[in-house]
Amino acid sequence: MGVEVIPKVEETNIVRQEALTLSDQARSMEVTDQPSYDAAAEFLKSIKAMRKRVANFMDPLIGSIRDSLNKVLDKKKEVEAPLIQAELFLKDSLLAYAEIEKEKEREAQAKAEAEFAKREDERKLREAIEAEKAGAKPKAVERILTQPTTSPAPLVTPTLQQASGISVREVWSAEVTSLMQLVQAVAQGKVPILALTANTTFLNSQARSLKGTMNIPGVRAVCKKSMAAGTR
Repeated sequence: MGVEVIPKVEETNIVRQEALTLSDQARSMEVTDQPSYDAAAEFLKSIKAMRKRVANFMDPLIGSIRDSLNKVLDKKKEVEAPLIQAELFLKDSLLAYAEIEKEKEREAQAKAEAEFAKREDERKLREAIEAEKAGAKPKAVERILTQPTTSPAPLVTPTLQQASGISVREVWSAEVTSLMQLVQAVAQGKVPILALTANTTFLNSQARSLKGTMNIPGVRAVCKKSMAAGTR
């Protein structure tokens, strides 16, 4: 459990003013020769020491606030957990029932379309027979038999009425089944290069290990220098 430590306004202002003073002094320094280089390097240690002082001054409060926040978040999870489970249970039940009814609707629609197609074929056959009896030429009879159906099949009435305030949405995602095939498709221009993401974690580890000798096509090793300083 963190100990609540609230810095006084006066103390905070003093530390802040000292930090601003050091910042202004640092910005006024120019490194032009060995003495100024040595002075700037020495002053850098003062900056590091001040940062450590700020951390020691503020971190207890940050830790206390973080502990309190985590406790509240944990309590919220504890209270909300059974509600989340109940919500998931009901959603799964509703989706399962809706899918069963949807399957019934698909089967009924397929049956209706098959019956409609059968009636249409029978109608065309009757018309073709009548036309043939009336002396129509074979090509005309053939056109009657092969003419497309212009009227659509009747739609089946949905068996499930959606509850008010409840909606079902589809969430699609991609699953990579063969990374090599995907890479080849990108290389061949069949798939945009956006489909691939460079593994910078791996590449950075290679750069740190191999440094300037790293030789990976399409990648170059970049060296950025930084300066480390101790404290007084």
